Amino acid sequence: MSLLKKYQDNEEYMTKTEKFCFETLLKSKQITADITLQKIADYTSVSTTTIFRMIKNLGYDSFKDFRFDLIYAKRDKIPDGEKEKETLDYMEEKIFETISLLREINVDDIVNDILKARRVMVCGSGMNNYIGEILEVKLNLCNIDAKYRDDNWLMYLETSNLTSEDLVIILSKSGETKNLVDIVKNIKINGVTVVYIGEVGSSTIGRLADHKITVAKVSEEGIDMDTRLHVHLAVNFLTKRIIEKIQSTRNES
Repeated sequence: MSLLKKYQDNEEYMTKTEKFCFETLLKSKQITADITLQKIADYTSVSTTTIFRMIKNLGYDSFKDFRFDLIYAKRDKIPDGEKEKETLDYMEEKIFETISLLREINVDDIVNDILKARRVMVCGSGMNNYIGEILEVKLNLCNIDAKYRDDNWLMYLETSNLTSEDLVIILSKSGETKNLVDIVKNIKINGVTVVYIGEVGSSTIGRLADHKITVAKVSEEGIDMDTRLHVHLAVNFLTKRIIEKIQSTRNES
């Protein structure tokens, strides 16, 4: 979400001082790629606590997310060399965050549920389509009966016939994609195991799922759409662990 959209949505929650600070930043020609919380506080002549509270009231989870959107909004004023470094730094930071999140999950339980499932269905939409197709192929190569569906009607129709012996993997950036939320609510009635792969944070699908594989939250604005790189990393991690489990079982036989 863009900086201005955040402001429009959350202006009512901000104090007069916070609004002044925000508007001062928007007008500033001194924003650089190495901007820090302290530099913003010094520039607007307020405490870092005030700036941090402003960022929270704008709806950001962290200064890092706010900083990225601020620099993106002021990108035309920042020298190209600084912009390139900022972009790479941001990508590196988010990749390390995703890896850290992947280390925290109990992936073995997810792998075991996938391997013992009678059928596995992968559901997604939009930018997740190509990842869903890749996941379907990789699961099939592991001799897992898996199908990927991106058509809303087919997804709902086929998942309605699943039982507690089956498993569904949901690919959703936000965990709030309406048609996917409806599918999860429907299949949970039949006791279907649900694995959610998406961004970290509270979401409807995340709350309903039996297992969650979360990745770093990445900002989107206009044509700068998220390519789902982090979801792809999570899927690659999951399939590699499935392959390791299959090979380990064979070696023990």
